[in-house]
Amino acid sequence: MGERFYAAGDYDSAEACYLRVASLRPGDADPLFSLGLVHYARWEPEKAVNRLRESLALDPDHGHAHFLLGRILRAIGDEGWRTCADQLDRLGKKHWAMGLREAS
Repeated sequence: MGERFYAAGDYDSAEACYLRVASLRPGDADPLFSLGLVHYARWEPEKAVNRLRESLALDPDHGHAHFLLGRILRAIGDEGWRTCADQLDRLGKKHWAMGLREAS
């Protein structure tokens, strides 16, 4: 349900769904990643970074979370994006890491 709201641009409803799922599945990194997406779509970088880091604490191999976190960190001028690129390399997502490194 959250994905439908997100796709429709109804970020408030998407956030409510993802928060509910996160409360029902506290060990699942995906709803936290999805909350990070919502905050990214609203351009709330600090909130997005926090949610993505929470997601990665539960699943350090979550490639999508590393990529999105790297994009946000690079956009706000935080050199931590390089660590995300290195993690993507480690995960075998070299094309994603290259995308972070080549972003302007």
